[in-house]
Amino acid sequence: MRDNTTSIAKAFGIILMVIGHAGCPGYMHDFIYQFHIPLFFFFSGYCFKDKYLSDFRTYAKRKVTGIYFPFVKYALLFLFLHNLFFHLDIYNESYGYNGAGSVLYTTKDVLLRVFKITTSMSYEERLLGGYWFLKILFCTSFAGYAFYRFLKKPALQAVGIAAVYICTILLARSESLSSFWNTVMLSLFATIFFVAGKTLASNRRINGYSGNWWITLLCAVTTGLLAYFRPSGFTALQGKTIYIAGACAGIIMTKNISTYIQRFPRISKMMIYIGDNTLTILTWHFLCFVPVSWIMTRLYGLPNEAIASFPVISEYAAKGWWTIYSIVGIILPVGIVMVEKFIREAQASRKEQEKSC
Repeated sequence: MRDNTTSIAKAFGIILMVIGHAGCPGYMHDFIYQFHIPLFFFFSGYCFKDKYLSDFRTYAKRKVTGIYFPFVKYALLFLFLHNLFFHLDIYNESYGYNGAGSVLYTTKDVLLRVFKITTSMSYEERLLGGYWFLKILFCTSFAGYAFYRFLKKPALQAVGIAAVYICTILLARSESLSSFWNTVMLSLFATIFFVAGKTLASNRRINGYSGNWWITLLCAVTTGLLAYFRPSGFTALQGKTIYIAGACAGIIMTKNISTYIQRFPRISKMMIYIGDNTLTILTWHFLCFVPVSWIMTRLYGLPNEAIASFPVISEYAAKGWWTIYSIVGIILPVGIVMVEKFIREAQASRKEQEKSC
């Protein structure tokens, strides 16, 4: 039977991401942010195949087509929709992230952003707020490749990961980082989790032992305690060392639960489907929050411009609306995928019938 642990774990990761963005209660947010982002870098390393070490062209092609092209496609789409969103009050001058509003783009603004998107994977569209992750994942994919391509002996790998860790800490302690160096710092930090994933996948003994339920419980408690006493996040500049411990514990917990869930076909099938469509959810969930915010403006007499509050209308999300935001932010994007699949299959079926006539 196929091992779907990775797909299910990715489903947990993307669901937790949406919940975190939806304005969930404080401790839940801190628990989620303790590990949900590193989880994806970990499984990127976990799924890394040694065969690519002698076939860089194929590896690079997979990453360009799987990460860079989707990034550019959707970043350009949301860029070209910016002014339309502005006229619909999805963007406006009064509301936004931390109260910062938006403005209409001129032709010059659009062209400059097209250049940034295509050359440096930089973007400014609020509704694609999670796309910084794709840029780091893209860079980490090649950093991880270089790590195993040039450091083949375990001793060299130990020295290499120590060097990556030290460089990460030194950069994180800088008083101010430019956008470029912040990307370097986050990519190096992500590489630590990439290597951890590859190491676990390569060692069957450790991999099997880590699946013990007592280990799972210990990891859950560790993550929970660190989230309570030392809350942090992947992008935080301080507390990197303790964060690694909490993140690894949360990842192992998620991996083991994902393995166990495969015993339940219906739940497993649903989670696999979500896990295989994480990019779709990442792309559309912020926009899918907008209808929920619009409903709130009608229920509570808020100004229509409030739908531009980003990512959610915090005051009401904290009162329980985060659950509605979360459900809509997951179901609508997945629904879009299902409708697209249904249309494609219907068209293919029609063509087959026409050929047989």
